[in-house]
Amino acid sequence: MNFELYDRVDNMIRRYIEAGYSYAAASFLTDAVDALCDARRIIIYTYPFAFYLVPRLSQTEIFINNQQNLEMGIEELSKHFEEDMGGKTPAELEADKMKVQDHFYLRI
Repeated sequence: MNFELYDRVDNMIRRYIEAGYSYAAASFLTDAVDALCDARRIIIYTYPFAFYLVPRLSQTEIFINNQQNLEMGIEELSKHFEEDMGGKTPAELEADKMKVQDHFYLRI
């Protein structure tokens, strides 16, 4: 699955370069995919850990809220990488760049 994601990101980077961005400006996508893969790896281990937590403790509630925030960030970033980049204008690409960076820096 990660190989497909990295292939998709390579295609996205090509589209950004075709739209006039430099490779360095488009490389944020690679960083975002790395963070997404790391977050997916981390979230896998949180489910068994949460299962064994004592219910109704404040630390348990905090852990579950953090887990939900991570899940939402993963989902939103995944949706961005699943959408088609074909035919987007440079302004739309810039808006997409801002969305990815917001999710990458704020959520994960």
